[in-house]
Amino acid sequence: MANIAFVIIINLLITAIALYLARTIWQLRRTLAGVTQTLSEVENSVYNVLHPAPEAITKGQTSINNLKTAYQSKQIQLQQIRQILTLTALIYRIGGQKKDGSWGKLGKKNKKKPRSLNTIKEKARGKAS
Repeated sequence: MANIAFVIIINLLITAIALYLARTIWQLRRTLAGVTQTLSEVENSVYNVLHPAPEAITKGQTSINNLKTAYQSKQIQLQQIRQILTLTALIYRIGGQKKDGSWGKLGKKNKKKPRSLNTIKEKARGKAS
């Protein structure tokens, strides 16, 4: 009878341990299912946010290239305007305009020493800046 009681107690102990392990495993499974669900939702959210990114990046690159081209064009126009202003300043310095509206100081002596072209360019750049 002692052996039977011992076996029954051991069986009850093994059953209690098995039930405890089954309950723990069941809770772990529920936790893992919740984590899996959360990770799936995060993945979907990240996909929805990043999916249009390549198109937006390409559009941004195109816009940047267009701006670079426009900037280069404006730089060329600015250089041309500076050249025109330099030439205009040189024409006024060399020729000037008479009171009668005609151009040139051919008959008069210029008391001032003429400036060099580099000096005129430097002044034009200084005023443009």
